[in-house]
Amino acid sequence: MLIEMSKDNFFLTYGNAFWVYVVCLSFIPAFVVPACISVFLRKYPKPQQITYIICVGLMLLISLISNRMHFPLSYSWIAENYNEIIRPESVRLIFDHILIGHWIGLSLLLIGLCYMVFKTQILIHPTTKEVYGYQFWLMPCLLILMFVLPVYRANDTLYFARSVIDYYNDPFSRVEIAESEYPYVNEGVEHNSGNSNLPNVFIIAVESFNFHYLDGKDPTTGRPYMPFLQSFRKDCLEASNFYGNSIQTCRGHLSMMASVLPSVRGKTFHNWEDLRVRMLSHVFQDRDYATVFWNAADNNHFDNTKNFMLKHGFEHVHAMNKKMAKDIDSAYLWKWGARDKYAYDRFLRYVDEHCADKKVFSLIASISSHYPFDHMPADQRFIYKKPSTIQEHMANSMYLVDQDLKFLVEQIRSRERYQNSLIVITGDHGYPTAEHGIEISGNGYYEEFFKVPFLLNWPKHVEPKIIDDYFSQIDLAPTICELLGFKESNHFLGHSMLHGENPNPVWLIQPYAGTYLISIDDAQKYVYHLQSGEELLYDLQQDPDEEYDLFDAQDPSRQERLRKSIEPIYLNQYLLRNDQIWPR
Repeated sequence: MLIEMSKDNFFLTYGNAFWVYVVCLSFIPAFVVPACISVFLRKYPKPQQITYIICVGLMLLISLISNRMHFPLSYSWIAENYNEIIRPESVRLIFDHILIGHWIGLSLLLIGLCYMVFKTQILIHPTTKEVYGYQFWLMPCLLILMFVLPVYRANDTLYFARSVIDYYNDPFSRVEIAESEYPYVNEGVEHNSGNSNLPNVFIIAVESFNFHYLDGKDPTTGRPYMPFLQSFRKDCLEASNFYGNSIQTCRGHLSMMASVLPSVRGKTFHNWEDLRVRMLSHVFQDRDYATVFWNAADNNHFDNTKNFMLKHGFEHVHAMNKKMAKDIDSAYLWKWGARDKYAYDRFLRYVDEHCADKKVFSLIASISSHYPFDHMPADQRFIYKKPSTIQEHMANSMYLVDQDLKFLVEQIRSRERYQNSLIVITGDHGYPTAEHGIEISGNGYYEEFFKVPFLLNWPKHVEPKIIDDYFSQIDLAPTICELLGFKESNHFLGHSMLHGENPNPVWLIQPYAGTYLISIDDAQKYVYHLQSGEELLYDLQQDPDEEYDLFDAQDPSRQERLRKSIEPIYLNQYLLRNDQIWPR
């Protein structure tokens, strides 16, 4: 029942000899747990036996899920996603990892365990009065001690139990500001863009858009993974260091539309559905645009997305459900929804029919490249016909994403009503494909978890160029408002990218795996692990693979400045919780 340990797992922060010692100690719970059960239920044999079976069964199940998902199961993952775990999409995802053989093996283990407990009573022994006295104090103390020592990091069951305590040990309540304060609110400054003919606006948030694949090629044939975007980017304003602020779609959508950081604890769409916030959709709605949120997924209620969007400035909110996809061939309907091309086609048909008398502001969420990236039929695999690794599956997904974006852009440009259109292509979040040995987004802080491409195209209005400074999703709304010359009082935390320099750090949030809070400023990436207190520092220019931690080499004053750089994340969480983003 040990956590699968790769060299990049965040648990491996100790020297080898000490780690061996910790691993050995991690087996102790297998003996301490039954002893504790014996202590507290010694007069009740049947409840003692049943409790033991339940405890061991849960320990085995936690270990199985941790092993198959390649990251330690954390209570935060369940607490943050409990509404979604039971949905068909999530159940399918879990069963994709845990094969029938694993369930059979787990069942056989439990059957054997039941036989030993109920028939032979090998594992449960009645305690004598003398033994009971010291066990009553010793066993619980041993168990508690393991939560304090690093042992819990090497045992997935202990880690899960510890994560419950950590989740409710809330560090964000330390922020104190008056109830009447709204620190994000600022008076808008009129931008003289010289633009009197406002465009249609299409923002495409590509699912799990790992930045490596934009320039990626098949190493054998040299065939590019994304040939259209490699060409299209030449006509775009491109931010070469652009980040999703967290690792889930709903968090990315909030940051893009509202220019605030996503929540660390809780999901804004779920926990604060009625949050007072003025999103980019409100800005365009006030200018008599048709505001459209279009989801290529088949379920618009996932993460409470539909309700939140309808309450926050989007008049038209649709997903590729059975009604929208009723005449699409089943070969193009995958695990999470329709292939992007067909979702884009339905989107354009819809706005042509229902929004013909208005200009359009839209946020389009793609879905074809959703984890585990292996759902397309064989005849739609154009890079690797028989993919065997997550990288090859992702490459196939990205190729289809690219070709379907080509279809969308060509369709927009071919319609006369959209000749004046601003198109943004970016990602809702990144996704790791084993660059650091990790293949799941809930267990790391590396660049591939967050960094995504960003391309903005508005012919005759925006000069193609590359911005090298560091920006993120919260900078999208201020950029568009400045570009279109909008005068807005707003609560935008981000800054326009048009000036090429960001006065703020980029803030990133990994809400799982013990929670990582991250700031990037001038290529210096500071990482703070909330659970363990571990601090890391990487120079992204000199060390793009994040191999050399520089934090301990910094002088104390520099270390303190780095710690202060993540304080806005604490403030942001406080403001979300207390509804102090926007007073109106």
